[in-house]
Amino acid sequence: MYAWIDGELLADPEAGVISVTDHGFTVGDGVFEAVKVIDGRPFALDLHLARLVRSATGLGLDAPDRDAV
Repeated sequence: MYAWIDGELLADPEAGVISVTDHGFTVGDGVFEAVKVIDGRPFALDLHLARLVRSATGLGLDAPDRDAV
């Protein structure tokens, strides 16, 4: 089995093992935001990012780094 995990291709069949009870495997929580862009500039970006952080935190996920976004 091959798996792409944390930026690396793993060819070892045991290296990419995920427990069937792993929360990310069984549920796959995620948070998404869409931002309107007008003339190449994001509209109300601060409000969108605040909502993104609030949603992620509410699900118990790590909040994204605003500078990375």
